[in-house]
Amino acid sequence: MVDKISVIVPIYNAEKTLADCLGNLVNQTYSTMEIILVDDASMDHSYQICQDCKEQFADRVVILQQKKNAGPGAARNLGLSVATGTYVGYVDADDVVDLRMFELLYSRIVETGSDFVDCAFYRESQEKALLHVTQELCGTLDARKRSILIASGGFCVTKLFSRQFLLDHHLLFREEYSLEDMDYLMNCIMCADKVFGIEDILYMYKDRNDSLSKEFDVDKYCRNHMKTMTAIYEGLSVKKNYVDVQEASEYAIISLYMNIINRCIFSKKHNRDPHMLSILKEARSIRQHCVTGDILKNHFAQDKISAINLKLIQLNDLDPKKALAL
Repeated sequence: MVDKISVIVPIYNAEKTLADCLGNLVNQTYSTMEIILVDDASMDHSYQICQDCKEQFADRVVILQQKKNAGPGAARNLGLSVATGTYVGYVDADDVVDLRMFELLYSRIVETGSDFVDCAFYRESQEKALLHVTQELCGTLDARKRSILIASGGFCVTKLFSRQFLLDHHLLFREEYSLEDMDYLMNCIMCADKVFGIEDILYMYKDRNDSLSKEFDVDKYCRNHMKTMTAIYEGLSVKKNYVDVQEASEYAIISLYMNIINRCIFSKKHNRDPHMLSILKEARSIRQHCVTGDILKNHFAQDKISAINLKLIQLNDLDPKKALAL
């Protein structure tokens, strides 16, 4: 009997990109799939595009509809709750995948017995291909491999997961609108025994970055980052193997903290707003709670964060008002 793959697609106002995304899913070389489309209360024609797709591929397409917009995390969780496949993948509605993606990932996850497998992806904003689970990190995970994976980031959409693995470890997304997959993936890495990656570039990832928009909400951006800092700490620190990856986990939190500081300082519209000072103070408080190690002795921070940004972090730790005045 051939294993079924469930592919979950959260959709919100994606009418411009959805048809291309779905076209690559229904034409996958691996055909034993259920494509679960979760419309997150879209206000455009996304739902109609989903219906049109289901009319043509009724045996493979499932449509779910949220009454209220709840974010991609909630949409993915809803999709997982009805998924029947042995394996589960996630695809975003504004991305496209290679027609061989799920055939190649399936072959590798079956061959290796992994909890999840990863593929290389092309990141449009950086104009380069990247791979999260590189060859040296494949296989049974130890403290070193887990730490490198947590520190290196990655995306859930480039991976194929064992559904039983997700269910056994109660791995669900935070129901937030941004960065909800960051701590999710870290929790997956913490729980996994074995992972593998393939070097084929099978996913084309488009950054959802509206930071140049006139309507960019600095406050929302910073608060999403602070929520994620807390989520990483609360999710990972309770794991029995947390001490093995604490430095990597704290580096991830420090990176988010650094982003908040830079956003508050360099945002042209808000960098002298007194409200930014309260955000920097709140972020500092969260950082101090979640990061107990010395930032200057964190090997990942020293290796990945520039000297200028390390000084900014130290300055904000001492006096957010001085940091904001730069």
